[in-house]
Amino acid sequence: MLIPLAFAANTGGLLTLTGTPPNIIANQAMRDAGFPGFSFFEYALIGIPLLIALVLYMRYLGIKILPSNSSNKREDIDVSIQSLEDAYQIFEGFWKVRVRPSSTAIGKTLRALHLDTEMGISVLKIIPKKPNPASLLKKLTPSEDEEFYTLRMNDELIVNCSEKRIQRLIDRYNVAAMKIAGDGDFVKENVLSDELGLSELIVAPRSTYRGKKINIGRFGEKHKVQVIALNRYNKRIRGREFVLREGDSLLVRAKWEDIRAIQDESKDFLIVGHPEELAKEIGKISLKGILAIGALVFMVVFLVLGIFSSSITILLTAMLLVAGGSINMNQSYRAINWNVVIIIACMLPMGLALQKTGAAKLIANSMVSFLGAMNPRFFLAGVFLITATLSQIMSNSATAILMAPIIINAALQLGYHPAPFMMILAVSASTAFLTPFGTTTNMMVMNAGNYSFKDYLKIGSGLLGVFFVISIILIPMLWPFY
Repeated sequence: MLIPLAFAANTGGLLTLTGTPPNIIANQAMRDAGFPGFSFFEYALIGIPLLIALVLYMRYLGIKILPSNSSNKREDIDVSIQSLEDAYQIFEGFWKVRVRPSSTAIGKTLRALHLDTEMGISVLKIIPKKPNPASLLKKLTPSEDEEFYTLRMNDELIVNCSEKRIQRLIDRYNVAAMKIAGDGDFVKENVLSDELGLSELIVAPRSTYRGKKINIGRFGEKHKVQVIALNRYNKRIRGREFVLREGDSLLVRAKWEDIRAIQDESKDFLIVGHPEELAKEIGKISLKGILAIGALVFMVVFLVLGIFSSSITILLTAMLLVAGGSINMNQSYRAINWNVVIIIACMLPMGLALQKTGAAKLIANSMVSFLGAMNPRFFLAGVFLITATLSQIMSNSATAILMAPIIINAALQLGYHPAPFMMILAVSASTAFLTPFGTTTNMMVMNAGNYSFKDYLKIGSGLLGVFFVISIILIPMLWPFY
């Protein structure tokens, strides 16, 4: 499944202008040479036939060639939740609390109630009786804003605590409480989200907390986590205050960045598990997800209409995502593939040097003298084969930057319109099917699928041939030589 996934990701980039860097590079080379660039969806004219060919190839031939290795799959979310239940008995302490009309909690904020710090009650979710649009943006755990959320009549809270503590809450604030039969589905619905996960903090041998007494509420407040349970020698330790020992494990619920902050900045704890991986499997669509889809639609529409330049449109889209809360600045920085940025930045001077020194013209002259007297399809085929060969050992971005000035020069010397050659450059630069290091997607699936180098070679060689034939036939029909 994984090699077809990687190849489909590469081929899918041929559907739009921004689908893959070679598309943008080829388009810019056309503009720099004084020709109109390609439109946003123009690449799909060749991208859709290639994608269909890929699907058919994998369905009828690739499935017979691909190995049947056992994959290194990550642990399933249900298995992960069950293992936490076995260690911490987390299912036994879930309650739904309703604020009665006569409750003394009405009009008070969560911060004023001190549920976590003084009563040892972890609030997992707030369910307002009459939600308003602003409340839809709230996190599932009390954030700084939600700490000041004012409780109203018939509001509901999902909490985690012992029966003794819930009874104390009922007596103090005159609320109603109902025990919830917790299970894996309940945890996925109310404890995890696309921003929150569960992880274990192990007290390190040289931790400054070793031998110290902690209050789980104040500890959680300091580290921006919710302490769900503590485990010592494979047994759950109950209570609100603990004297931590080396090897104790705290099950905590927190945002990914807060878990990472503990991991990066604190030597007191060892982190077990990856809350972001667990949360990614929840698959729920939130208002922020809808905003992200809206930002994507905005980007496509503005790119198609050409209202702003591509760079301005994409920057505006990024601003919308950050302003809408779909992603924060730290996540946006991490999302940038800096390797690609550095490769492109380093290869741009190389492409410019080829032009300024005349090297591009020299190589173009060699191509013209060898292929120029033949049918232009032979020249087109030569461009495909040279670019495809380079893309197996270089990044597709570097290959496109290197080849673009050479191909432009050669096409103009032969009197051809550069459009078909720039299009085949973009296509062939995205055909790194023969090696695992041709593209990032190939590398990503190599270990997960236990693939070897020869697996890529076997499955990719036939597909490369298919792409070659389709491109040589269709591209001149769609973008004529003259």
